[in-house]
Amino acid sequence: MLVRECDDGASGRAPGDETAHRRHVRERLPSAPSTTLGGHGDLIVADGAQVIVFRGDGAGGFVADLPIANAIASALAVTDVDGDGALDVVTVNSDDTVSWLRGDGSGGFLARVASAAGGDCQGLALGDLDGDDRADVVTANADMSVSIFLSTPTGLSSPTVVSTAVSPGVAAAVADADGDGDSDVFVLSNDTVLVLEGDDTGAIVGSSTRSIGAAFVVFPRFAHDVNGDSRADLLGRASFGGIDSRMFVALDDGAGGYTVSATQPLPSFPNGDLIDDIDGDGAIDIVGFSQSLGQLMIVRGDSLGGLDPVETHAGDSLMVSFAAGDVDGDARVDLVWNAFSPTFGVLFNSPAVADPWSDLGNALPVLNDPFLFGRGALVDDTPVSLCLEGALPGASTTLVIGISALLLPFKGGVMVPAPDVLFGPFIIGTDGRLRFDGIWPEGLPPSTFFAFQHWYVDPDGPKNLAASNGISGVTP
Repeated sequence: MLVRECDDGASGRAPGDETAHRRHVRERLPSAPSTTLGGHGDLIVADGAQVIVFRGDGAGGFVADLPIANAIASALAVTDVDGDGALDVVTVNSDDTVSWLRGDGSGGFLARVASAAGGDCQGLALGDLDGDDRADVVTANADMSVSIFLSTPTGLSSPTVVSTAVSPGVAAAVADADGDGDSDVFVLSNDTVLVLEGDDTGAIVGSSTRSIGAAFVVFPRFAHDVNGDSRADLLGRASFGGIDSRMFVALDDGAGGYTVSATQPLPSFPNGDLIDDIDGDGAIDIVGFSQSLGQLMIVRGDSLGGLDPVETHAGDSLMVSFAAGDVDGDARVDLVWNAFSPTFGVLFNSPAVADPWSDLGNALPVLNDPFLFGRGALVDDTPVSLCLEGALPGASTTLVIGISALLLPFKGGVMVPAPDVLFGPFIIGTDGRLRFDGIWPEGLPPSTFFAFQHWYVDPDGPKNLAASNGISGVTP
């Protein structure tokens, strides 16, 4: 399912039962379920051997257009293939073809143009492999190959089929694996990651099989730079003993492998998943759906490779696919699921609650650029995190905690909190990061104030010290 703006109409918002929170929308991430959504809330659904556009009706419902003939599609995506400014539909089909349905700019689509994929297609990914600012199409195939279709002004090129010589691909992704600025192709299979190295011309110039350091079975699904080091990391599902289901993040270790940085248990193994910045904090979150429980499951991420505990929201036991996008035009990401019939459900994203965290500034950065931020609602028995990034790797640091702000000169900088509690020392990670996770205590009255700041040893500092910015948290 995809949600995209297919025309210039607007859609309204229907009442919703459950809500998630988002402050602002960021760039859409490509995904390839059998339904998709975005823009003004029109939906595009692969339903049997046809594609149907459901236009937002302005009152929170959807009105179906005439179906467009297609092969039976297993995955669907929306992009501007030919660069004419109108969104097109691309599908991967059960007859081992890829369809291009050219958009006419007013919500309609021309008859499909089919191309043989050259293999038994299992996954679909979009990304610019040749540097022309158009998304190219990649399929992962069950015969241990990938097919690459470059986007051109006249449609999709004939595919370049590349043998992978590894396990059959379950999913594909396009991202920068090595930080060289060129997009690479990821072939993702159970416990296996193959990276096909691109050169920004659409050619594959090398390959490497990469390991994931984990003591459990992992199912990588997505490649995305989680921690801002310009190298794509992995996100997906994991299983402990075939019973305990989890979401995981594995960070690129800079040495040709990936190290799991966080996992969070799930109430059920997801039938489908996607990634997006659900809460607008600039970090990627993972969303899954469970048919057995009839639930949507949201696991929020951070910019350090961490994950918050799962949130569950009511969905439908008949869900077959879902997508993320702005259904009601409020610049927040909503979740839409497609159930058998087809019928749809929408999890509307409510306006953000007041942020309990504030940046008080006054860092003493020296040669590094330390930044401290907090996460969590500061409500009884809910998760809370303090995250430091950009600090001196390997340095010894102390977290200063106060119940008031002092803001007095200290050691060439500014001591932001009153030093009521000194927590530490701790050693900053080799990546300049340090994260504390916990549960917010019960019984604190509303408007209780706390201030936090890291001070760490830095031989280049004015007094052999450096400091992060100060932050405050206030209970609602």
